[in-house]
Amino acid sequence: VNPGRIDELLSRSHCRGCGRCCMPNPRNPSYPGAEIIEDELKKIVRHYRISHKAVKKGTKKGGQIKNPNPPFQVLDTKWLVLPCMFHDLEKKQCRVHELRPVVCKLYPLVFHYSLVSLKVNCEYGKDLYRSIIEERRRNVRSRI
Repeated sequence: VNPGRIDELLSRSHCRGCGRCCMPNPRNPSYPGAEIIEDELKKIVRHYRISHKAVKKGTKKGGQIKNPNPPFQVLDTKWLVLPCMFHDLEKKQCRVHELRPVVCKLYPLVFHYSLVSLKVNCEYGKDLYRSIIEERRRNVRSRI
C-alpha cells in the first residue's frame, strides 16, 4: 500500500456527505463500528469539548495496532459505535470534519491487516471503482 497511490486514488472523486459510512450496515449488524486511534479521539474530544459521558456512550473498547513508523510502537484504539456519535443526522454532515479520524479520511478504502478493500455502498466508492476499472482497461489496451 503506497500512501501516494492512495491519495491519487481518493482524489479521483469526492465524498457526497451521504453519511452511509457513519451508519450501521444492516447486512452486518454485529460489526463493531469504525476503529480509530485513541489519540485521535482525545484530540477531537478536547477540540470540540465533548463530554466524557458522550464519549463513553459512543465508543467501545478497541484493541491495538502497530504503528507503521519506527520505533515499533503499538497504538491503542477505540471503536466508534455506529451510527457515529459525530454524525449529525439532521444536517447530514460530520460534526468533527476538520479533525475526523484517518479511517474516515480514507473511506471508502477499508484496511484489514495487509488487505485493502473498496466499499461501493456510496457514490464516492462507486466513482472510485469505475475509475479503477477504466484504468485497468486502459492498461490492458496499451499492452496489446
